[in-house]
Amino acid sequence: MSAFLQSEQARAVFVAAVSVVRRNSMSGAKIESMISVPEEILWDYEEAPPDLLWRLQRIADLFPLCGGDRQTVELLYRHRNELKLDDATRELIEEYSLAWQARESISRSLE
Repeated sequence: MSAFLQSEQARAVFVAAVSVVRRNSMSGAKIESMISVPEEILWDYEEAPPDLLWRLQRIADLFPLCGGDRQTVELLYRHRNELKLDDATRELIEEYSLAWQARESISRSLE
């Protein structure tokens, strides 16, 4: 892994870059078409392929450094059986999913 990927600043960039842009969700586009992959983890590609599972796999390989936002966690969780995940990453994705669901439930109850 390069020195860039190991730096704290890079981690912050990854987390921000992987976040799905919420304003695009208002356009009616499907969430699957909006998932983005940071340039920093596309070392072998100029652009991320349009394949959702490829994008999710690349993000899952660095999870939770990348992909901790609600929409990405939802997609990782939904497609977890189609991705090559080690047990620890699979459990972490499940925990993140439960945490986002709990947070959403609390937000709804406060409205």
